[in-house]
Amino acid sequence: HVYIKHAIKPMYESLANNDKVRFLAIQTTFERFAENTPESAKDFQSTYKLQFPVGHDGAVDISELPRRAQEKFLESMKACNVDDSSLPSSLVMKLGAEGTPWSILMAPKKNGMMKILFNSFRFDERVQLLLNEKLLV
Repeated sequence: HVYIKHAIKPMYESLANNDKVRFLAIQTTFERFAENTPESAKDFQSTYKLQFPVGHDGAVDISELPRRAQEKFLESMKACNVDDSSLPSSLVMKLGAEGTPWSILMAPKKNGMMKILFNSFRFDERVQLLLNEKLLV
C-alpha cells in the first residue's frame, strides 16, 4: 500500500503529538467478504506498523437503509460488476465511500457532534489545508 507509506504514515507522524488530532483506520468491507475480516484488519495494522487504532466495519443488511441509499449501492455494485448479493459496511453506505482508500476528516462541533470536513478518495493537499485552517489554529 503505497498510499499508507507516502500519505497516511507521514501525516500521522507529523501530527502524532497534536492533542487536537486523532487517527483511526477502519477497514470497510464492500467486496471479498471472506478476506476482509476483523483479523485481516489487525494483520494490516501489524504489517504496516500503524501506531493508531485500526478497526473493521463489516457487511450490513441494506434493507435497513433508506431506499435511495439502497438504490445507490445497487447501481454502484452493478457498475463494478459485483454480485448484488454482496453487502457493504455501514460506513460505506452512510458516508458514501466509493473506493479505497477512502478518507474522512472530522472535527468536533460545539454540541459534541462531529462535523465532516473532508470525505473523498485519498488524502491530498486539501486535507493539510483543512487541518491548518480548522484544527491547528
